[in-house]
Amino acid sequence: MFVIRRIVAFIGVIVGICGTAFFGTHYGKSWAVVTLAAFQSFVALCNFLEARHRVRRKRFHLKPGKHLPVLRIIGLLGGFLGLVGLFGGFSLAIYHNEKLTGSSHYIVGIWGFLLLKWGIITMLFCDMLDEHDQDSVYGALINVKTGTISDDYN
Repeated sequence: MFVIRRIVAFIGVIVGICGTAFFGTHYGKSWAVVTLAAFQSFVALCNFLEARHRVRRKRFHLKPGKHLPVLRIIGLLGGFLGLVGLFGGFSLAIYHNEKLTGSSHYIVGIWGFLLLKWGIITMLFCDMLDEHDQDSVYGALINVKTGTISDDYN
């Protein structure tokens, strides 16, 4: 369950950390790129942790925690910042007539796209988990009519 999602999210975390470290030490310390890469890594980490949490809770037959509103806000914020970075970076690069180098605004646009992608993935993941939670509504522990423990918990 969620094996592919955990692998892809782990790769996203590693890419974000590498981008943060690389652009933080090279190319004139481009802080816009560093910020976008760090937040992209954070959003991917949230995806990884939620998938891991769901797998562990399912393994022990426990109800998952109520993290979806927070995860959805993180995805929405990541998507919005990614959209701003994407259009802002490409607009400034075109306006200044820059070449595609490590210090150009095109790099900001590319990291904005990566953050936008993770924001959209996170929101879609929340929708999928929300549907899954509604499909598997947990019943009452004690049957009110008979006063016995439900068969779902035996």
